[in-house]
Amino acid sequence: MHKEKLTTVEALSRIASDRLSGSVIVRTALCEERGEFAYRIIMRDAQGRLSTHIVDARTPFAR
Repeated sequence: MHKEKLTTVEALSRIASDRLSGSVIVRTALCEERGEFAYRIIMRDAQGRLSTHIVDARTPFAR
């Protein structure tokens, strides 16, 4: 994680709850393809609905 400068799951959780208010991470998976890292996350919103998001592991939810 540190060597590749990836965001930790703890930091990802804080960022996700800030960006997607009321949502919590249910599951995360770190994926790598050709040197690119991404998190596949499943989140539950305030109404209990699940959604899947794929975010860059270095700069999640960056715009």
